[in-house]
Amino acid sequence: MKSLFLGLLGLCFASATAQAVVIGWTATLDPGQETHVVTAPPGAGGTATGSIDTVSGLLSWNISFSNLSGAPTGIHFHGAAPPGSGAGVRLNIGGISGLGSPTIGSANVSAAFVDEILQGLWYINVHTAQNGAGEIRGQVEPVPVPAAAVLMLGGIGATVLVARRKKA
Repeated sequence: MKSLFLGLLGLCFASATAQAVVIGWTATLDPGQETHVVTAPPGAGGTATGSIDTVSGLLSWNISFSNLSGAPTGIHFHGAAPPGSGAGVRLNIGGISGLGSPTIGSANVSAAFVDEILQGLWYINVHTAQNGAGEIRGQVEPVPVPAAAVLMLGGIGATVLVARRKKA
């Protein structure tokens, strides 16, 4: 009975790791996260949400912002850098989905970039003419995926039910 349980538990883990996991992420953009002096109007900021597929590398985003000093001149994902540090452009969001708000789009990134995103080492930067190095910035923060836990618990539950029926 114990070996059946462990075998089925192993299958649950194996099937979960063989499939793609889509992990959500979020970011809050504001001038205070920039690594340089910013002159921005009160209330300049934004929010971003998206997801990253750990197998295909499909990165999606939905970014909204308002109250900037002027029209955006660029919107980028930068990395690899922790909060408070700067880094180069990893992906030109504006070149893919435009400079308006909201900007919604997706692109495939490399496995190395997926790892950086999952480690929280990417940030979003919205640039303006007045703040060419960036007016608002937000660190991309992965959101834990409860789906993996649900799959594992479902597999354990099914194993227990099978074991109980065999006893009856």
